[in-house]
Amino acid sequence: MKKIVITLFLLYSTFIFSQKEANIWYFGWGAGLDFNSGSPVPLIDGALIAYEGCSTMSDSNGNLLFYTNGVKIYNRNHILMPQGDGIGGNNSSTNSSIIVPSPSNPTLYYIFVTTDGGGLLGYRIVNMSLDNGLGNIEGGYFLLEIGVSEKLTAVKHANGKDYWIISHRTNGNDFISFQVSSTGVNTTPIVSSVGRNVNGFGSTLIGAIKVSPNGKRLAVANQGYKDAELFDFNTNTGIVSNTINLPISDPKILGFGPYGVEFSPDNNVLYVSTINGAVYQYDLSKLNQTEIINSRLRVSKNEGYTGALQLATDKKYIFQDNQVQWI
Repeated sequence: MKKIVITLFLLYSTFIFSQKEANIWYFGWGAGLDFNSGSPVPLIDGALIAYEGCSTMSDSNGNLLFYTNGVKIYNRNHILMPQGDGIGGNNSSTNSSIIVPSPSNPTLYYIFVTTDGGGLLGYRIVNMSLDNGLGNIEGGYFLLEIGVSEKLTAVKHANGKDYWIISHRTNGNDFISFQVSSTGVNTTPIVSSVGRNVNGFGSTLIGAIKVSPNGKRLAVANQGYKDAELFDFNTNTGIVSNTINLPISDPKILGFGPYGVEFSPDNNVLYVSTINGAVYQYDLSKLNQTEIINSRLRVSKNEGYTGALQLATDKKYIFQDNQVQWI
């Protein structure tokens, strides 16, 4: 199995899409993977430099459209889009960017971006009919929220057409969910005040967020607090509820708290990674909070540099310990 050295990164959840839109990944320093053949094929033609978050979008046939680190957008020819520099994010944000297609216009895509260290959440619109079909930014930067953490994810709405964009405010315990529909982005979020209170400083804002493949659960990593949290998510209302706190007390983490989270394809396992090489799994089929916490099992063997976790479209791979591993 080919090993691929990676930097910290996080792509959009591959289960947002039902076809091949997530079959190509670009990440790190010019690295990439192509899953269109059913097995991952390394790509070395990427122009991306991403210290952490990044996103890639393909069409329904698995053909590359564009990719971004939250700062720059590159087209399928790996050339910077004409208006694709300085789009409003930061490539050192845990979840710097996430891409969702317009529910009503097949040529439009929304790129949501966050800044690092707790700052802005906004979006840009890419129109694939511009620049002779290579795509370009349409319009300006649209600000959604001031004062958000580095957490950003998306999931399909219960109606099967719209999307929820989910983030977390920098102070307090507010999750915010924005609905993307055929009329555009609803700028008034659904607010769910639940879970840990965040103090809006430094490492307390770092850590990933993911929704399970079936859309029923949401998990976050809280690096500064050395724990993760598991919630219920309602894809019809956008509401986050019912906290289960998952403390990471292993002395081997050496002061490094959780960074990455990911669910198994069957929704029954949650994986949590720490930056110094630990990866844990929790059995979500257990009946209550105590049983879920007690099910924790360390599944990584190496001490090293671990970044974000991401399940691939073939449902067989997860990134950890700086290489591709089977799960």
